Amino acid sequence: MKKVVAPLVLLLGCAAGACRSTQAHQNVVDQTSWNYGDLLWTASKDAFHDLFDVAYVNVGLGDGLLLDVQATKVLHGGLGWADTVRWGTRPRSIGAWSQRQAEYGLSLFYWRDINRQAVWGTEFLFDQSMSYKGFDLDHQNETGHWTDLSVHAHVALVGVEADVAPKEVIDFTISFGHWVWTLFGLKSAFHELGLSGPDADLSGDDSRAAWREAGGSAAGAIYQGDTPFYERSRNVSSLAPPVGPAPKK
Repeated sequence: MKKVVAPLVLLLGCAAGACRSTQAHQNVVDQTSWNYGDLLWTASKDAFHDLFDVAYVNVGLGDGLLLDVQATKVLHGGLGWADTVRWGTRPRSIGAWSQRQAEYGLSLFYWRDINRQAVWGTEFLFDQSMSYKGFDLDHQNETGHWTDLSVHAHVALVGVEADVAPKEVIDFTISFGHWVWTLFGLKSAFHELGLSGPDADLSGDDSRAAWREAGGSAAGAIYQGDTPFYERSRNVSSLAPPVGPAPKK
């Protein structure tokens, strides 16, 4: 009996306002339109976008000789260069872009010099224009998740690139579950009761991601110095840890 009563008391306590939430969660609650139609549209759009994050394929025309095979970035090897104009898809986007790259390495020590510039296509393609030189595992300049499976081959004037992202498969599965949850009115029903239903976003890229980010992290800022895989510009300020708040007297 106690196993049933304890969770029930906790549930009723949260419903009565006894539970607290992070500022990030509160931002989402405050800024979300809780109209059923708006909720369903947002959930449908997020699931659609997440579906097109799962895999992409594109072809390139231009000079080059390159072979890059990745079964996660731990099992990653490649060598070559290419200067191409590419057509096809990238994560949640489609269009054409120019791409120059030179790369070589093995496993964790894979180095890239890459420049990508969108020419025409969907809005998200232009967000992926970038220029980066460094190790592939630099988390400030990600060229894909470390679990991605990909192959890129370019010979003479023609090349093909394909990628599958296991992380995005999970993210889409969560988004689809959220869409079902919303479709049957459970999301709005829970909100009316003062409760929060499932709201996971594995990749942090749904419609409410910016609101969560604006709310900050409950863990606070953590200082991390320079490493080969987490590169920062080196200057006087970057060599010293950030100054914390003054101690209370």
